[in-house]
Amino acid sequence: MVIDTDVLIWFFRGNLNAVSALDEIPVGERFISVITYMELLQGMRNKTELRIFQEIFEYSELIVLPLNRDIGNIACQYLEQFHLTSGLRIEDALIAATATTYNMELFSGNYKHFKDLKIPLKRFYVI
Repeated sequence: MVIDTDVLIWFFRGNLNAVSALDEIPVGERFISVITYMELLQGMRNKTELRIFQEIFEYSELIVLPLNRDIGNIACQYLEQFHLTSGLRIEDALIAATATTYNMELFSGNYKHFKDLKIPLKRFYVI
């Protein structure tokens, strides 16, 4: 399963629903796009936060999937089809294309970002 950035933000903030949801995904099946990893890094405000993030990230046993030509091509197709109609953004297109390329379900709380793509999507709900 490819886990979207929003779920991990809630996880790193200590949201119990996000912690529980990630615990339900078996170790070895917790994947993220490298785009998600970069988005999380971009959110760090100082070196202390970065250090804490890196420690928690290592503990979470997430597997980072790199970009490749197929992901880039699919992301371009998604943007061509859905940017003007749904406001799809580059980072979301790349994350969705990662899930598509690896034939995995995408786990996200941002249903509106991905609903038009017709990809396997598991919805996360913040409680």
